Amino acid sequence: WSTVLFYPAERKLHTIKVIRMLTGLSLKEAKSLTDNVPSVIRTGLGCTEAFRMARELEETGASAGAKRLTNREMQYYYTV
Repeated sequence: WSTVLFYPAERKLHTIKVIRMLTGLSLKEAKSLTDNVPSVIRTGLGCTEAFRMARELEETGASAGAKRLTNREMQYYYTV
């Protein structure tokens, strides 16, 4: 399972902070994920973990989801 960010919140800073908290990425990498949507936040997760991360992103006002991605879909999404 993967957590995918479709659209950041109106105030991107909130989304960036949550991405940094969930992934441990640097500020530059987290900002890059929010600027280049749709983007994969994390991959290789369990179902419940992916949905938990998506829910935390949605609490900031962002549009996110948990998906099982095929190799072809992975080429479409932005990754750091």
